[in-house]
Amino acid sequence: MSSFVKVEFNPDHIKNMLYSRVVSKVFNYDGVIFGGYVRDKIIANHYRCEYNKTHSNRWESKKFWNKQYHPETVGRMLIPNDLDICVSDNISAKSLIDDIKVMIFEDFDRGNVEISSCYTTQSDNKYFRLAVSSVTKVSFAIAIGKIPYISQGNIINVSFDIVVRHNNRIQPPFGNLDLLCNMFILTKSGITISGNTGTKIDSMSIIDKKKVELRVMTDMVVYKTEFCLNVKKFDTVSNYNYAVCDRLEKMSLKSPSWTVGNMPINMESSLVKSCDTNKDMCCICMSGFKKANGTISVPIPCSTKTNIINGGKMHNACFFKYMKNQLAEEIINNRFNPDNNLDNFLFKCPMRNQFSFTEYGDKINCVIKSYID
Repeated sequence: MSSFVKVEFNPDHIKNMLYSRVVSKVFNYDGVIFGGYVRDKIIANHYRCEYNKTHSNRWESKKFWNKQYHPETVGRMLIPNDLDICVSDNISAKSLIDDIKVMIFEDFDRGNVEISSCYTTQSDNKYFRLAVSSVTKVSFAIAIGKIPYISQGNIINVSFDIVVRHNNRIQPPFGNLDLLCNMFILTKSGITISGNTGTKIDSMSIIDKKKVELRVMTDMVVYKTEFCLNVKKFDTVSNYNYAVCDRLEKMSLKSPSWTVGNMPINMESSLVKSCDTNKDMCCICMSGFKKANGTISVPIPCSTKTNIINGGKMHNACFFKYMKNQLAEEIINNRFNPDNNLDNFLFKCPMRNQFSFTEYGDKINCVIKSYID
């Protein structure tokens, strides 16, 4: 007699549980979690509480990981693509990586797991010139629900960046905060503001920090934040511009995308109803906007130069591809013309209006000051 057994699972739910277990192991080494995981944890906690206010029945809890169910609290399901971890020495980093491998192999069976790793030193990692000695990136591709002869299962990809710092007193993001929503860290004591953001927050009183914390978190739950990456933390303006484009592109392509302020461009979330999806077109690819798309536009002075107006709207992906092509072209030109100075490089929008991000890192202190005034 044959029988069929139906097993339901949600990959995001599994990934969430896996990350939670890894976080517990990080705390065994007095490690610090930073970056997207902490940001998403704050947002998910808010929407989880909102969801639970009206969903207390057991049968309803099964729908928690269904994105189509109760979409107004879909933020409850936020899961980052990777986990950023900071430990104090290479021995702790190696031991932690071994612990993660053992745990994943035991939970999912070694035959269902493919692993890759990459180690970089201070001279070539993305935290260049910061208080970091090395970064090890470990990635796992885990097959879930694999049945021989029947199904290859679903693949869940999880990644971990293990950062080793030089000084235990220096916390991520090591004085080089990119966005205000990433100023939080997670330790065994809970979620707090980092003491090394590189902004005036570091020297604030406890009360003023709480004011800033409340304002930043309030913005975060509507997917809004402020840009603060400082060019002074980079060895060249070219590296800075690439870092800006990479960071903003990642935020813009999230679902929902983010609104980011304190910039020379208007980067609006897909939650902002600023364009007619049936009529407006991207001024780069000339295609329409879907409801899920965020938009980017460049503010420009009107002909009388008395007011600022928004230029044509662009898809997020189109805009950043356009920016990166300009950077690549400028670097190529510089190779054949040593007199070119990349420090004076300016981006150009499709209408050829010029702009630069370099001055906005310092302006963040004025934005922060407005939170406590």
